[in-house]
Amino acid sequence: MRKMILYTLLLIIPAATFCQSVPNDIPVVKTDYLKKSKNQKTTAWVLLGGGFALTTTSIVMASSKITEDYVTVIAGVFSSEPVQENNYTAENILLITGTASMLASIPFFIASKKIKEERWT
Repeated sequence: MRKMILYTLLLIIPAATFCQSVPNDIPVVKTDYLKKSKNQKTTAWVLLGGGFALTTTSIVMASSKITEDYVTVIAGVFSSEPVQENNYTAENILLITGTASMLASIPFFIASKKIKEERWT
C-alpha cells in the first residue's frame, strides 16, 4: 500500500509542475511582432535566393548538354552512328527544388507584410 501511494505521488507531482499553464492575459509587445515579421521576411529572402541559385545552376548545367544534343542530332542526320541521349536527372531535380523554394517564399512575404500592417494600424 505504501508503494502504491508513493508511486501515485511520484506521478502526480511532476504532472502538476510541468502542466502549469501560462496566463493568456500577457500582452504581446509590438517588438515581438516586429521580430516575427523580420524573421519571416528573412526566411522568405533566403528561400527566394536559394531557389534562384538552384534554378540558375540547373539551367547552366543543362545548357551544355542541350547544345551537345543539338549538335548530335544535326550530325546524326548525316551519319549512320546511333545517337547517344543525355540524362537530365540532376538538372531536373535542381530545377524542381529551386522552383518549389521560390514558390514557398511567397507565403512568407505575404505573412510578413500582413503581420507588420495589422499590428501598426
